[in-house]
Amino acid sequence: DMLIKCPNDTALLAERASELIKLGRYKEAIADLNKVLQEKDQKDSIRCLQLRALAYRKSNMSSLAAADEQKIAALKSRQR
Repeated sequence: DMLIKCPNDTALLAERASELIKLGRYKEAIADLNKVLQEKDQKDSIRCLQLRALAYRKSNMSSLAAADEQKIAALKSRQR
């Protein structure tokens, strides 16, 4: 597992989170995505926020999912 060698690699953490969501392991995915999103230079934050919003929704945490969806909308409007 590359994450053993590089535990703070944001790309690997995001990819693992995506796989964890597919397996229904939402809390673990959220934890990985929280680590990724804490990085200031995260280039793929919209994708990570989308994944985290999905994990929140699947975990019945609608208010947290909605907050991420608002962040996504704000980021997308800045990119235009």
